[in-house]
Amino acid sequence: MGNCLRVCAGDDSDSENTTYQGYQGSYGSFEEPPHRPIVVTLDGYSAFTRDLQEFKTTKKLPPELSNWVSVSKRHQTNWYQMLLDAWDTTRPIPATAGQVRVLIIRTLEGRIHGYELQSLLQFYHLNNLPPEPKKPQVPQVPQEPQVPKKPHVKQEPQVPKKPHVKQEPQPSRKPQVSQKPERPRGTKYPTVEPDVEYVIVTMPIKKNCVGDGDGFTAFVEVDKDSREKYQLPEEIKDNVKKRRDALARHDTATVNEMNNSMRRSGYKVINGHKLVRVYRIRLKGVDAPELGQPFGDEAKQILAEIVQDCKLSIQVYYKDIYDREVGDAYVCDTGIFVQEELLKKGAAHHHRVFDCRPNFAKWEAAARAARVGLWAAAHIETPWDYKKKDSQKRNNRGGG
Repeated sequence: MGNCLRVCAGDDSDSENTTYQGYQGSYGSFEEPPHRPIVVTLDGYSAFTRDLQEFKTTKKLPPELSNWVSVSKRHQTNWYQMLLDAWDTTRPIPATAGQVRVLIIRTLEGRIHGYELQSLLQFYHLNNLPPEPKKPQVPQVPQEPQVPKKPHVKQEPQVPKKPHVKQEPQPSRKPQVSQKPERPRGTKYPTVEPDVEYVIVTMPIKKNCVGDGDGFTAFVEVDKDSREKYQLPEEIKDNVKKRRDALARHDTATVNEMNNSMRRSGYKVINGHKLVRVYRIRLKGVDAPELGQPFGDEAKQILAEIVQDCKLSIQVYYKDIYDREVGDAYVCDTGIFVQEELLKKGAAHHHRVFDCRPNFAKWEAAARAARVGLWAAAHIETPWDYKKKDSQKRNNRGGG
């Protein structure tokens, strides 16, 4: 792998006189260390491969990276170890800056904070890349249409028709039943994406389960979901039985103990007898204003209006660092795509770092042009910038 990385980075020699201090093109010249006088300016792809090779051989990190991210060296080391493992197992090896960007996002998405991932991409200038050029299509030569031959049909001798006798209508014995109208499914009814790990269908979402503008808590009834039944731990089965027996003998202490035990494992009994799996959902590809930001409360209200008292079909892609299921949400009865509604109403930003779907950018652009929702404000701060500043403030208070 080392030779491959050297070739990708434009270095096919073993000289010790050429070094790289990270891609800082927008900050002018590089800082020259005293022991290595020659500095080479590289593009983002070559810079990343050079830094990865340096980390593999010496476990050293890019020295300027700490100016871009707010985490410790230990966390940065974990990042590059995950990236190195991903590079070694990816086939074919990434050959363009766009492919490196995809590798970084797929490796670190859900494992580190969103604003830190965005800062890492900015460090290598991989956050705003033009789309990959498509392969030219070979023009097809039009073929002359072939005239189909008429099949030979053997004619049978005609039988004389009987005279038509008009029959009087007989009363129907069975009562006519009006045909039930089909359920409206909308134009965006869920189709499972290739990267989806599994799909869950929730119980109706309550308004108080909506936490902010891009996340909520959902319940899945275990007895009505074959996947949940199969994955139900034996410990939870025992807790349910003990809870039922404790209720019969009015043992409140044991009931509370079993409830707490199930809650720690992500389960809950509601309505007296229904065992449900508790999921914390984070909508993929969108980022709504935080509750402490302008329009944060309004974004939460808009999401609540969309999902309240509705069953949702959620396509789960992965779990993030907060143990939330990250996925796409659809309203089962109407087929409404929840993220689409949020973007069109100006209740969320399109988070391009995590999701490059062109429809998301189109819906956001339309809301922005119409100055709908959060776009009506004169000054707009993105949620990831807000969270990054808040994290830096907390780190400064802790260090002081």
